[in-house]
Amino acid sequence: MPLTLEVKQIGRKKAIITRELPLGEFSSYPTLRDLIERIVTLEVQAFRERQRDAQFIRALTESEIKTQSETGKISMGGLEQIQEVHTDDAVKVALQAFEDGLYYVFANDEQIESLGQPVNLAVNSNIMFLRLVALAGG
Repeated sequence: MPLTLEVKQIGRKKAIITRELPLGEFSSYPTLRDLIERIVTLEVQAFRERQRDAQFIRALTESEIKTQSETGKISMGGLEQIQEVHTDDAVKVALQAFEDGLYYVFANDEQIESLGQPVNLAVNSNIMFLRLVALAGG
């Protein structure tokens, strides 16, 4: 059974990311640090795959055009430059951002407050990363 991952931002109605991840990718009680490291690693892999796929020019279906228009960008591919992303650096940035209070993490509607805190994952668990927005001039 999958684990649902959502990334939301305060002030936006729609989630930035919603994905289902195989629960088998995680132990039943990982620490928040383990969970963040694994999710960031999976997201970097997915990003690399999307970049590789975006190198090819392809025709879009009406459904794909509609879906992409909802995100604000329609792309047929043809990406020439590949952005290099290092997994270790991405993990460090994500962990530091949590420590700096730039986002909160909720597991099944319960806030996880420290990187060492265990996270109870079960069938149909929901993990939400809530990104905070700094106020202008604050």
